[in-house]
Amino acid sequence: MTSTCHVDIAEFVCEMMAPRCDRLTKVIMAPSRSWCEEVRSSCKDEDQWPSSFPSCDVISENPEGIEGLRGTTDNECYHGKGTNFRGGHSETETGRTCTAWADHVYEMNTFRWANLDSNYCRNPGNIAERPWCYVGDQWEFCSVPPCSGLVCSDRGQPRSVTAGPRKQSYWPGDKVTYQCDPGYSLQGSAVIKCLANATWDNDLPTCVVDERLGLRNDLFDFYSKDLSPSESDDHVTAVFSGQVLNVVSLDEKGPEVLTDIVLELRWRDHRLTWSPATYGGQDILRVSYDEVWTPTVVLQNNADRGFTSFPTVDVTITSGGEVIWLVQTLVSTTCVLDQYLFPFDSMMCPVCVKTGRKEERLSCPLPENITAENNLNCNSSASLVTGEWAVAISADVSSSDMGCLNLNLQRNPTYHMCTTIAPTIVLAVLMCVTFLLPIDKGDRLSYGMAILLAMVVSLVVITDFLPRSTIIPFIGTFVIVSMSLMAVFMLATVGIINVSGKQGKVPPWARNVFLRCMAQCLLMGNLAKESDTPEAVPNKVYVEESSHDNGAFATFGEEQVLWDTSAKFRSTGDHPPDAPTMMPGMKVMIYAIRKSLDRLNVTIEGLRPNDEEESEWMLLSYVLDRLCLVLYIIGIIAAVPLSLFLGRS
Repeated sequence: MTSTCHVDIAEFVCEMMAPRCDRLTKVIMAPSRSWCEEVRSSCKDEDQWPSSFPSCDVISENPEGIEGLRGTTDNECYHGKGTNFRGGHSETETGRTCTAWADHVYEMNTFRWANLDSNYCRNPGNIAERPWCYVGDQWEFCSVPPCSGLVCSDRGQPRSVTAGPRKQSYWPGDKVTYQCDPGYSLQGSAVIKCLANATWDNDLPTCVVDERLGLRNDLFDFYSKDLSPSESDDHVTAVFSGQVLNVVSLDEKGPEVLTDIVLELRWRDHRLTWSPATYGGQDILRVSYDEVWTPTVVLQNNADRGFTSFPTVDVTITSGGEVIWLVQTLVSTTCVLDQYLFPFDSMMCPVCVKTGRKEERLSCPLPENITAENNLNCNSSASLVTGEWAVAISADVSSSDMGCLNLNLQRNPTYHMCTTIAPTIVLAVLMCVTFLLPIDKGDRLSYGMAILLAMVVSLVVITDFLPRSTIIPFIGTFVIVSMSLMAVFMLATVGIINVSGKQGKVPPWARNVFLRCMAQCLLMGNLAKESDTPEAVPNKVYVEESSHDNGAFATFGEEQVLWDTSAKFRSTGDHPPDAPTMMPGMKVMIYAIRKSLDRLNVTIEGLRPNDEEESEWMLLSYVLDRLCLVLYIIGIIAAVPLSLFLGRS
């Protein structure tokens, strides 16, 4: 094999494939188990091993007639992972003395071939990267160097630098951590690693005087955060600004809004000023929020029970003594929803902070004041869109102790116009169809009730996503008024159906008011019928026979026919004057015809009044139906201003 994975790889393969034999002692010279384990572990990644090459398990622990060859060994260093190391080194990297292997039964029984003598450093079972030993009940690596020399040497430590752990040699993968003495800052990498080629991955770091630490010590040696930074006045004024990054969620039933905001307060503390030239050009210092005096700010209109205070963040101090508190957080606040003109409604959601002490005041930024990028002042505004709401954002200081980011939300009505308002209007219009259905059809009532129930569902949908309030939305009031009108006219429809089926005569006043006057006003014409108007069919047909001095005559209605003994015919009607002479037997025939006509006259007298009465009641129901339709349309149109009045009042 040509591999360089182990110094003894070639010799080991030869000894394993063709062991030597001492003819004098008759002893086979075969590789020892420890040598085999060391070579095989070092060369385990090689792909040149033949498949028939025996494993180390074939080598007995105490072979008879076989002398184990140990290969190349050195008592001062190890090859591979040190499995075949037989040196007498017994000290760990930390300088501690190893304990005897005899105190550890597991290793003694499991790895009899590992040369576990006394307390010397070994690597039994090839389980570690290099020789090790026990120190008490814990194990540590030994300070045995590898024979390859691929270790990183200790480079010492610069002035004011502390390094650890300190060792004479560092194996590949070992790390050294560096830190500076108090008052110094580290320049360079704080952790350096020993690479596989026995080099360090970074140069040694150095420590320089920490100007920030010196500045910090000078500023806070005699500073008290419990004292207000006011000089002569009895109050401290902080400049307020901020911005709304996003509207995370919006609950209309609350109504509540969860926003991602940035708040900034700037105030001047004359005790925190310095000259940058004295401290190496350091003009900004960041310190903990708890180290300096800060105004007490309380979130107003808080809707989050778990919110107690704003998060603690570092503050920035400039060399001129300006202290900047800049915080980004999520806040949940209540809103005021003007839902009357839904879905053209709006909502006002102020996110306000108020100072907690009387000496603390807030003000708007002046032109010479510097604020964070994109922050709003009292003269600027911003906008964003979240869902169906368009948000206009502005900032103001309403009083000397309260600053607000005002969110004015205006709803986009498109969605609700299509899904809520339009169906409601369509249902109100479809109610008109009720008065156009035939009166004698039973579907009229069921159709009207279906429209009424659909309006109830529309009202439930509208009120489902709006908060409970004393103010009912205009569309809700309109639906209620429309439902009331529908209910009234449904009752009127029941009365109209009953009127259409009545028997008897229509009262004269009803005939004059409805069939004549109202019908003409409703463009239906004059539907009244006069009872005394002659009809096309005679009211009475009869035949009479009476005696006369000169003969007999018969009467047909108002017409008279006279027969005399001379059989001459005379007529007062339309009969021709010169009628033929009647036969004497005609008298009997005329009498029979008279009886039949009398019976027919009785039948006609019984039928004609009922037809007239039934027809007039049906006409009356038509007029009432048309009147209800007109009144319903007028009522729906009047419901708009009525709903506006009722809603606002």
